[in-house]
Amino acid sequence: MAKVSVASKLRELKEKWKAATPRTGGGLPDGDYEGVIKSAVIKICSDGELQAVWELEVTAPSEFEKRKQNKFSYLGGETSLDWFKGDLALLGVEPPDDIDDMPNAVGQTEGLPVAFRVKAKQENTNVYFLGLLEGEEVVQLNGKDEEAEQNNEELTKDNVAAMGQADDEEGLQAIIDEYELDINQDDYETYPEVASTIIVELQL
Repeated sequence: MAKVSVASKLRELKEKWKAATPRTGGGLPDGDYEGVIKSAVIKICSDGELQAVWELEVTAPSEFEKRKQNKFSYLGGETSLDWFKGDLALLGVEPPDDIDDMPNAVGQTEGLPVAFRVKAKQENTNVYFLGLLEGEEVVQLNGKDEEAEQNNEELTKDNVAAMGQADDEEGLQAIIDEYELDINQDDYETYPEVASTIIVELQL
């Protein structure tokens, strides 16, 4: 077998390098932003589950203009699907009855001007849609305000514990993936044990 060298690996990246564009800056600091949804797709995660990925480009505040921020929505459990439907409704897109139409529904959000919130939690970054932008105002749809939307996505010790008691494997896995926790449910004998570990890891 031929020895792999740095030079040979670099040659494999030749075309990608030509297409690459300079990008600077890390994640956005905590706060509220205005931006545009540049892309919206459904992808398969590394664990084989589905997630919706929104790429947001900041338009305000001006010091963060053009910065990018991704929002991920895991689609593996009932609770996460509730949140996802809420995101679509907040963006003015009717959640489809037929799940096969989900990619099209997500795609309809591309190009929309939105307000969103960034909130770091330990090593993870949560992103919440606040509503559509209309002029200088945030339009809240379906009677939802930003606080209610945020609270809908907030985790508490009690609701994680309840998932464990209900043997909600998918719900627990949604949390593990959302917060990128190094937890393998197969290492535990019961779901309450998984829930307890999540509570400790997230310091709930």
